[in-house]
Amino acid sequence: MVQKENGLGDQQLIGQEAQADLYWVAVESDRPVLTLQDMPEDWMERSGRKEFAATARPGECYALQLVLYAARCSVDCVQADFSDLVSGQGTRIDASGVECYALEGRDAYGQPFKKTVAVGQGGVQSLWIGITVPIDASADRYTGEWTFTAGGISKRLTVKLTVAGEPLDDAGDSEMWRHSRLRWLNSDAAIDEEVTVPYTPVTWEGRTAGCLGREMTLDEQGFPESIVSRFNSAVDGLVEAGRPVLAERIRLVVESDDGEAGWSGNEFRIERQTDSRVGWAAQSGSELWEMSCRGELDFDGFARFEVTLKAKEDVRVRDIRLDIPFAPKTARYGMGLGHKGGFLPEAFDWKWDASKHQHAMWIGDVNAGLRCRLLDPEGRRPFVNIYYKHRPLTVPDSWHNQGKGGVRLLRQDGAVLFRAYSGERTVGKGEELRFHFDLMITPLKPIDMSAHWSNRYYHRLEGKALMNAWQEEALASGANIINVHHGADAHPFINYPFLETESLTRFVEEAHDKELKVKLYYTVREMSDHMTELKALRSLGDEVFPRPNPDVTTSLWQGDAAEWVRKHLGDDVIPAWKHEFKVGKHAGIIDAAILTDGTSRLANYYVEGLKWLTEHVGIDGIYIDDTAYDRFTMRRARKVLDRAKPGSLIDFHTWNHMNERAGFVNNANLYMELFPYLDSLWIGEGFKYNEVSPDYWLVEISGIPFGLMGEMLGQGNPWRGMVFGMSNRLGWIGQSPEYLWKLWDQLGIAEAQMLGYWHPDNPVHPDRDDVAATVYRKPEQMLVALASWAEEPVECSLQIDWEQLGWSRELVSFEAPAIQHIQESLPLESLQAIPLQPKQGLLIVLRSNRSNANQQEEKRS
Repeated sequence: MVQKENGLGDQQLIGQEAQADLYWVAVESDRPVLTLQDMPEDWMERSGRKEFAATARPGECYALQLVLYAARCSVDCVQADFSDLVSGQGTRIDASGVECYALEGRDAYGQPFKKTVAVGQGGVQSLWIGITVPIDASADRYTGEWTFTAGGISKRLTVKLTVAGEPLDDAGDSEMWRHSRLRWLNSDAAIDEEVTVPYTPVTWEGRTAGCLGREMTLDEQGFPESIVSRFNSAVDGLVEAGRPVLAERIRLVVESDDGEAGWSGNEFRIERQTDSRVGWAAQSGSELWEMSCRGELDFDGFARFEVTLKAKEDVRVRDIRLDIPFAPKTARYGMGLGHKGGFLPEAFDWKWDASKHQHAMWIGDVNAGLRCRLLDPEGRRPFVNIYYKHRPLTVPDSWHNQGKGGVRLLRQDGAVLFRAYSGERTVGKGEELRFHFDLMITPLKPIDMSAHWSNRYYHRLEGKALMNAWQEEALASGANIINVHHGADAHPFINYPFLETESLTRFVEEAHDKELKVKLYYTVREMSDHMTELKALRSLGDEVFPRPNPDVTTSLWQGDAAEWVRKHLGDDVIPAWKHEFKVGKHAGIIDAAILTDGTSRLANYYVEGLKWLTEHVGIDGIYIDDTAYDRFTMRRARKVLDRAKPGSLIDFHTWNHMNERAGFVNNANLYMELFPYLDSLWIGEGFKYNEVSPDYWLVEISGIPFGLMGEMLGQGNPWRGMVFGMSNRLGWIGQSPEYLWKLWDQLGIAEAQMLGYWHPDNPVHPDRDDVAATVYRKPEQMLVALASWAEEPVECSLQIDWEQLGWSRELVSFEAPAIQHIQESLPLESLQAIPLQPKQGLLIVLRSNRSNANQQEEKRS
């Protein structure tokens, strides 16, 4: 744990001891150095040493720091040269097993990179170094000569590493002081071409690429000619007859004074094909242009396109636009570009604005749709949540075109047209324009209805540190999964669940004995200031902890927490979550988190950390509360869980981002790329269940059009929730779901077919447009979830297709059962004129007595 005592003294006084321009000081890993005040008291004497001697265990990743203090000059290029460490017997610790994390590594996508490190006058730079000792290294002293250079001044250091003791099978990761986990920064775990469950390998035939339940056929220019969804109307299975998403092919239209470019001389080729993706490239030409289109479809239905236009001569352009013509019957709902989820508007004209996190639009129906996102080729991933303005969207020059670009929705004969236009410009001969975009074909996977009805969460509110009664409370109320939020005794510090692993492991083992699963709050967005490796990661500059936008104020720290962070880490970090423990073993301690970059190497650390938690603590999955990482890291996390512990679960919560601080973005659009790897959603914070329409619920809250189910957060609305198959979560604020769960079990809802009010085969139809009815149908009984969106008390009659049900009206009984905390028993003489209160509803059980009638008839005969 980071020790939060005062530093060793005033930094200026320490610096006054310096006489030379540069100092190199070797320091052990148990004393992280970030500033002069962190230096050991004998730092001046250490700087004169030509040797560094230490002892490591076989299998250990031994960590040390070489600290550069630029006392009287600035240096612009720090370098390190490592040699093998050789024993007296001639055996070696190869230099390839030595890493300097500040100078090089592998990024979050597995690509190697090198960094330029500069140090200003008076500055301190720790070079953290990891030495991987082979597990079978013989006991001996290993020696090598290392050279460090800065500003043309070199220091040669003789490293003497004695290998002794029992081997470490975890490289030292279980003992935090060793800092062996720093090697996680360069991990490439789960970066491979394996397909995750429930997906199937990508197929390719002719020019048609296929993924689970969807097909995309390409034209000669490399653009989608048709897109088909084979998901059924309930999104819980596939059907033979596909549903077209497009009315016509997608086109990139290039229009000049001479009219639209006509493409010819097409060259189409496949560039790669694996189980997880297929990639293609197409070259086309016109009189004025050369065009290349490179595309790739992944197994989850995500497709990316990179289009480059090169002018053969000077061209006056009227417009370059992307036209996506949707099939009218499919283009029923939409969200994005400033429009809240729900029914698709008749038309709109949207313009680029970097203050808004808007560059994507989803259009579709429950079982067929498409999201298009317009991209900048060099753009960095924006920050999310209240931190958006610290790194807003990079507006793409090609699409934006100095404010001339935007997006229009048009209604044309036979199509609903999504048109991303860029407007007029002049392009010089040889000039290139790059237009990048990606698509997601929805739904993303079939809904696992059985898992949805059987997975029941116990999730205590953050800050409820005492965990001694959690398991008994969960069992008593019918929950079978416990989410451990940060702020709990066994998981106190946000996104760093590694400091109480003994008690956490014990909790998990006890839960497993009771047949309960345990999942952890664990994401990448901010990091606790109690992180052991905090100073080591801070020494990487702004790679992990980004600098704030000076024009933006985000204040979540107060008092002592801010003072400690500023003193030990500096002012140029972004304050994030703060929590002060009121009870439990950490009472009186403050957790002051710092914003992190989800696309940095912290993503690698996160994936390795997840693997460690699964293998060593035994967790059954994770709970994600917003996140800064992308679909690539999410996929890696899914693979790590599936491989280490099949059946692990990931549920996802997000706060409503449709506000000025977060950039007015739709959450389902923002995080859709992660949805293929999730098991369920928990969307509700700031979503105001009682104030939004059913079409908004369907698109932005339920998850159903994307192949997911969810739960409500907070008070919820049980009737509206059941229209979308949602209950509350046990242990949080709001109504307990335990009595609704009991009704589910009494009815055997896991074996029922859910037919939402939007489903064409739903046999129950209210006579009011402001009342929705969803059916849970079994052969002999049926639950009808009625919810009113009327502003006043109403009476609603139900029209039921008895023939479709195969039931005889005369043999049907019905009741509105009492459900504690939800509804009292309501006598119903018929299904006509059912009274409904505003923002409420009724759960009605219908039973066919056909089997009883048949039995009585058999007895009489």
